[in-house]
Amino acid sequence: MARSVHILSLLDDSDIEWLVQVGLRLSVPPVAPLVEEGLRTPFLYIILSGAFLVTQSATGATERSLSVIQRGELVGELSYLDARPPSATVRAARASQVLAVARSEVARRLQTDVGFAARFYRALGITVAMRLRALTRGEPEDEPDLEQLGLVTVDERRFEAIMRRLEGLPGDADAAS
Repeated sequence: MARSVHILSLLDDSDIEWLVQVGLRLSVPPVAPLVEEGLRTPFLYIILSGAFLVTQSATGATERSLSVIQRGELVGELSYLDARPPSATVRAARASQVLAVARSEVARRLQTDVGFAARFYRALGITVAMRLRALTRGEPEDEPDLEQLGLVTVDERRFEAIMRRLEGLPGDADAAS
């Protein structure tokens, strides 16, 4: 679990509460795309439950499997680092739930809260670096040394608090609609 919740371990409690307030819990049925290669998405997603398969177009009509991402991981984070559309498709491997946060909300917060921006971009950097290392080695992502990164190992507890907070949210929607 530690490798998958870096974004949560780097954000403070007010950041987490803000994500919960502006985010929408979505149910994603099996095989439904959350993000499609080449098509911009208006959301940043945090996986709350389930799993997603990340694939990329290969020659012809085939797809190349890149990874499986799970609970606590981010989807759609690369476009905060460059302006290009997604380079991969992300589909639900089974029934899943995500927290969808509108990019416009995140952009507004990044411009008005310097502390949030610093924490957010650091978390993105760590997430992207770990995924790149795993991809270039062709292996699952290593568990990071949270102490070496200067992180307190409260990410699981914080993630569980978010999950409890989300249980009471109305408006569970279907992402495939």
